[in-house]
Amino acid sequence: MWSMQLAGFNCCFCHRSLVLHSDATGCSGCRAVAHKTCLSAAGHVCPQCTTAWRNFEDGMAYSQRCLSCGEHFSSSQLRYCIKCGTQTSWDNREEYLAARDHIHRLGVGSAALGAASLIASMPCMALSTSIVWGWQRMFPPGVCEMAIPLMLGAILAFAFFLATTVILVRVAYSNFRGAATMLRFY
Repeated sequence: MWSMQLAGFNCCFCHRSLVLHSDATGCSGCRAVAHKTCLSAAGHVCPQCTTAWRNFEDGMAYSQRCLSCGEHFSSSQLRYCIKCGTQTSWDNREEYLAARDHIHRLGVGSAALGAASLIASMPCMALSTSIVWGWQRMFPPGVCEMAIPLMLGAILAFAFFLATTVILVRVAYSNFRGAATMLRFY
C-alpha cells in the first residue's frame, strides 16, 4: 500500500526532496515519486519504468463497504472506514481483488465455524431438554430422600448442558454475523 503522504520522498527527476504533498505525484507502475512540475517538463514519461506516467491515484481501488464493521459508504473514495478506521482503499485493482478474495475466504471460514458451533450445540440442547422432559420418569413423586443427590446431579447436568448450548449458539451467531459482513464485502 502506498504511503499516502508523498512529502519527504525524493523526486525521481531532480532528486530534490518533495516538500508538499500537493506538489507530488506517484507512478503506479513502479512507485516512483516526482514533483508535478518535473513530470510535466519530462513529458509525463516515467524515468524508472520508461512508460507513460500512471498516476497512482487514478489506479486506486476503493471498497463501498467496510470489511470489519460492515459500514456502507456514501462516498466511494474513502481510504479508511469512518466508523472503525479499517483500510478501504488499495493501490490498484489487483491488490483490491486479492484482498477481497482473502476476505471472502475468511468469511467462508467464519460461516463454517458458525455452522460447526450451531451443530455442536444441538446435542447439548437435546440433553438439557431430555432432562426436563424425563424428570417425572426419573424422579416420580413418591421417590425417597435417597434420590436427592441424583436430583441435584440431574439439575447440575441440565445447567451445564443449557449453559453450553447458550455459549455455542452465541459463538455461532457471532461467526455468522462476521461472515455476513465479510461475504458482503465488495
